[in-house]
Amino acid sequence: MLKLSPVEENIFDDLVQDAHELWEWYSFFRYTYPDLSEDEIISAGHDLLSKWIEREWLDALKSREDERIVEGKELLSLIDKLGSQAADPKKGVILLYLTAQALSDIGNAPSMEVGKHYTNPKNPGESVRTQSGFATANNPLRRGPYAKWSKDGHITYEPLEGNPLINENNGSKG
Repeated sequence: MLKLSPVEENIFDDLVQDAHELWEWYSFFRYTYPDLSEDEIISAGHDLLSKWIEREWLDALKSREDERIVEGKELLSLIDKLGSQAADPKKGVILLYLTAQALSDIGNAPSMEVGKHYTNPKNPGESVRTQSGFATANNPLRRGPYAKWSKDGHITYEPLEGNPLINENNGSKG
């Protein structure tokens, strides 16, 4: 299996569950690299998008409402036109999803066991997802059950009951 960077692991692990809008891509960078400026996040996000598109790991729809397929150079052109607005939940609505090539190159996501996903019906950019976690995660918090919160372009993770971090922080063993 191909070794992914921490941000790639987070992105892949979520995209294997369902498609994500473009703005969410940049949320993974904010979470993984909290000390980066917004310009650095946009640049790093764009660079990785370019690599994944070149590897043929991503396809996209124009939006949830406009199901025309965009891929390759056309997809990069749309992203380039958006510029920094690609990270805006109101503008970055291109819907990204993994290709069969990504699954072939990377393998199955460690957290293929689907948790629950709840979306705020008044604001689709706000959601919470529960996941079982996986022992080899780069992020120790994701090595056991956890919740992923998405709000206003930012992601946070919270350990759930059974997560080893809860036991470590409480001084108990397990």
